[in-house]
Amino acid sequence: MLPRLPLTTAALLAAAFISGCASYDATVAQEVTVNSTPADATVTINGMKMEETTNTSFVLKRDQDYVIEVSKAGYMPAKTRINHRKLEAQEGPKAELETTSVALALEADPEAQKAEQEAKAKAEAFAAALAPAASAADATKTAIDALSDLNDDAESAANDAFADANKAGAPLAQARGALDKAHAQLAKNEADDAKDEASDARKLIAKTEKRLAETGAAVDAARTAVAAAKSKSAEAAKSLADTRAAVTAAAPLAATNAETSAVKDREDEIKADTDKLAAAANKLAMAEAILAKAEAAVAQTTADHKAVADEVTKFEESIAKSVEEAHAAAVAAEAAKKQAEAEAEKNRQAEEQAKLAAEEEKAAKLAAEEQARDAAESAKKAAPADTKTIFARYKELRRQLKDGEITKEQYDAKVKSIGR
Repeated sequence: MLPRLPLTTAALLAAAFISGCASYDATVAQEVTVNSTPADATVTINGMKMEETTNTSFVLKRDQDYVIEVSKAGYMPAKTRINHRKLEAQEGPKAELETTSVALALEADPEAQKAEQEAKAKAEAFAAALAPAASAADATKTAIDALSDLNDDAESAANDAFADANKAGAPLAQARGALDKAHAQLAKNEADDAKDEASDARKLIAKTEKRLAETGAAVDAARTAVAAAKSKSAEAAKSLADTRAAVTAAAPLAATNAETSAVKDREDEIKADTDKLAAAANKLAMAEAILAKAEAAVAQTTADHKAVADEVTKFEESIAKSVEEAHAAAVAAEAAKKQAEAEAEKNRQAEEQAKLAAEEEKAAKLAAEEQARDAAESAKKAAPADTKTIFARYKELRRQLKDGEITKEQYDAKVKSIGR
């Protein structure tokens, strides 16, 4: 007894043939092998396109004729016919196919091959045109990823510089306060206290100067970070432009759906990268703005530092001048005092000399009077007749000497002349 076929096989046999390895009734169907050169060709049996491609086998009903055709892109189709013949056997198959193996050689189709070559050339041209877009797109993504980190560094460095710049000027306010106190103390003639306050102000200025140096280093670091980010941004922009140029060049060469899809994928990547680059540019612009504020703050603090330092220097000079003037005044006062004391001493000595001279003059006058008396007595004794006259002359001379009409020397000389 013949093997019983599954229901699906029986149904397919009713349609004239069944392909593949399904079980079948050998009295009703027969396996036929279809080969082609080259292989992997499409098989059509009695006008029905099969799913399987060569080289493969099909199960066909024994009591029918078949036209088998194989086709492959770039080749001319080839076909053959398989006829069946009836058998007179009482048992077993009632018919059979003339052959169970078909081998068809496909001849190249010049036009198809030409078209295939043209298509291949176009595909290669498209691939060559689009290839730079891949490397440029990779470079763009790498640059954008690096730019993200650089932007973070730039923003962080700019914020640090701005914070340092704002802190740098804090001691200047204290320095101004110390300088105000110094002015007030100098107005009270408290020069030493004023000098101490000025010294404190100078220390605070030095502190600001140190902070400015540190801030300058932070600003330089921020500038370096921003410059690195800008350089990487330019690199990313160039890579993106290269990607866009490659895609623009490749787009007109797209001849298949796959190629058109590849172009669209690249265009979508370009748009996404453009958006990322724009966002990165905005972040970089923010870092640059913060850096500009830090630079402005440093410039302002530097100007304030110079102004306060100049004020302190001017104040120190005024203190020095005040001290110098006070010293000069003290020296002048001391000199005036000494001069006054010298003048007083001189006056005292003059008074002493005048007193001594007066006493000497008085003594001389008394001596002169005594001498005059002695002379008068002597004259009286020598010339009694002229005594009254001589005495009168002596008396007159004494009056003149007393009244200062003649000097002592003149008096002595006249007295001697009377005596002669």
